[in-house]
Amino acid sequence: MKDISDAPATEQIVIRAKQPLRILVAEDNHINQMIIEQVFKSLGHTVFIAENGSEAMRMITDNDFDLYVLDIRMPVMDGMDTLQAIENLAPPKNSVPCMALTADVTTEHVEKYLNLGFDAVVAKPIDQLDLAKAIDSVMGRNINVHEVAKDNDRPA
Repeated sequence: MKDISDAPATEQIVIRAKQPLRILVAEDNHINQMIIEQVFKSLGHTVFIAENGSEAMRMITDNDFDLYVLDIRMPVMDGMDTLQAIENLAPPKNSVPCMALTADVTTEHVEKYLNLGFDAVVAKPIDQLDLAKAIDSVMGRNINVHEVAKDNDRPA
């Protein structure tokens, strides 16, 4: 397989999950919810959306997920408070990898979120390749396959 950084402009990077995950996303903005859901589904993952951290905690209590993705700024319960609440849960729910999702990706803020206990920080707007790499990193294995498809390899 070619290194994706060597792909010419006429080729497209195709990313798909070889191990689909059950992912809980806490995001309050409805447009962002639709975009995020589409990005994760296009990779092949199953997505569950919570409107805020409080709703996410109810969903975590009642269901099992492979990954939590939390918007940092939400009403009712923000991503940082939600992370703290997750850390207070019993295993295995408190050991599920957790990624922060934010438009605020200054070096200072990214360091703050990582120091709070997030396993990764993903920038909004979401770049599919960056997201796939972050998922692979926090899961500790290659969940997603990155392939280079030539224009004539892509479906019409």
